[in-house]
Amino acid sequence: MQVADTPRTVPGGGAAAPPGVWVMKNTSLSLHSAFNRVLNYADEEGRILSLVLPEIGGGPGHVIVKRLPEPAPALVVLNEGELIVGEETVRLGDQPEFDPYPDVWEWPSSETIRKGVANILPLFPSGSPVFLLERKPGGRSATALPARGGFGNGRAGPPDPPEQGVSRTGSGESGACGARALPAERSGMDFNRALYAELEKGAGSLVSGDVEAGARTLKGLGPGLTPTGDDILCGFLWALALADRIRRERFKETRGTILEIARGENLIVNHFLTAAANGLFFDRFKCFVEAFLNGDAPRIRSAFTPLLDIGETSGADTVVGFIMGLEPSEGIGG
Repeated sequence: MQVADTPRTVPGGGAAAPPGVWVMKNTSLSLHSAFNRVLNYADEEGRILSLVLPEIGGGPGHVIVKRLPEPAPALVVLNEGELIVGEETVRLGDQPEFDPYPDVWEWPSSETIRKGVANILPLFPSGSPVFLLERKPGGRSATALPARGGFGNGRAGPPDPPEQGVSRTGSGESGACGARALPAERSGMDFNRALYAELEKGAGSLVSGDVEAGARTLKGLGPGLTPTGDDILCGFLWALALADRIRRERFKETRGTILEIARGENLIVNHFLTAAANGLFFDRFKCFVEAFLNGDAPRIRSAFTPLLDIGETSGADTVVGFIMGLEPSEGIGG
């Protein structure tokens, strides 16, 4: 699947902010999902437009409004640069300008990455697969985490899994589980431990250079609106896109391959995957990436904390994937 070249603009020069709506023309969009601070609408081609409150911030497909309509309209209409939402009209030309590209111009050293991970390690929520950052295939540490391990409990290896059941998902509805079964070789395991084993398998494939196997293993893996496996893939794609932009690496084809494999029936996941593969960041994640990669220790924790409000563990899981992608195998991207 084709993805865009990631532009390399000069520091401070900014980049042309993409419109709040991707490439949508005049169209009607149907309500897809509703949350306290976000209403997601989808057009006939499955593209997402999100009405968001100001604290969510800008991003691909985001339209910022002062308040969300109650009840949420079943349809909104995009017409000649205006979005008709119930009885109100939002002029897209009046939207705050947003630059989706992080203000980062030097690639971080391994020491900067290690210190950044150590800074946020105690904040990861239970159930987030932070153990994936501990090692790469062959037993090498992925980020040189502190010797006590990545879970704050003094043990090596994955933590005890959460009690609730999990599965692969495919519907795109909040909390829905599409029930694609885990592989047969995991059938004798506790289901949650089987999930962790699959996450480790998929992550190992990604960082060792077998991105096709990694994407297939992680696709749709986990519960909820955006499964853990998909969140990891999004973070990984954002890291590769940023490497292309800063270091002129050759990851464009790799990003396209992962995107083609990972896209499915979940429209919200597709939306995030497409943004990540094209190097377009959302406001809260962009703020974290800037602090983390610039080694801004005082800001890293404060920028990481808002990500913990995204889904059950989705924000944290995306960070795991992003950090995994900062030091990919030499086999990735040719």
